[in-house]
Amino acid sequence: MSSATTLEESLKRLKLVTLAERLDGWLETAAKQEWGYGEFLEKIVAEELSSKTSKRTDMGVRMARFPFVKTLEGFDFESQPSLDPKRIRELAACRWVANGDNVVFLGPPGVGKTHLAVALGVSDPRRLSDPLCRSPVLDRLVDPVPSGRASGRKAQAVGPVQTLDHRRNRLYPD
Repeated sequence: MSSATTLEESLKRLKLVTLAERLDGWLETAAKQEWGYGEFLEKIVAEELSSKTSKRTDMGVRMARFPFVKTLEGFDFESQPSLDPKRIRELAACRWVANGDNVVFLGPPGVGKTHLAVALGVSDPRRLSDPLCRSPVLDRLVDPVPSGRASGRKAQAVGPVQTLDHRRNRLYPD
C-alpha cells in the first residue's frame, strides 16, 4: 500500500473528506508552485474548513425545511421603508435564540416576510435549536392543540405529521 493511499485513508478516518478527495491535486499544485510546508498546510486546512462550514450550513437549511434560501444581503430594504435595517441586522445576531424568544413577521402578502425569516435562519443555522420557517396555513395542518402548549408539555400533532415542542425557537413569516 502506497503512502498516498494510507494518507487518504487516514484523512477519511479523521473525517477530512474534502482534503482526502483533493489530496493529489493539492500535492501537485504545492510542488509546482513550490509552497513551503506552512503555506501548504494553511491552504488545505482553509479549504477543508470552508467545505465543512458549507456542508453544515446546507444541512441546517435542509433540517429547517426552509422553502428556499435567501440572505439579508439579497433583501431590498428600500422597497420597505417602514422596516428598520439596523433592527433586522440585530435580529440576525440571533440573540433572540439564546433568550428563547420567537420572531414573527406580520404584513400583507409579497412584502418579504418569508424572505426575512429564511434569511435570519440562514444567517447562522447552527444557533437555531430546531429552526422551522413556517406559514400559518401549514401550522393549521400540523400545530398541536393549544392546550398542550399552555401547560408546557410536548403535544402531538393530529396524525403522524410531527411532534412540536413549544420551547424551540421558531421563525414565523406570517
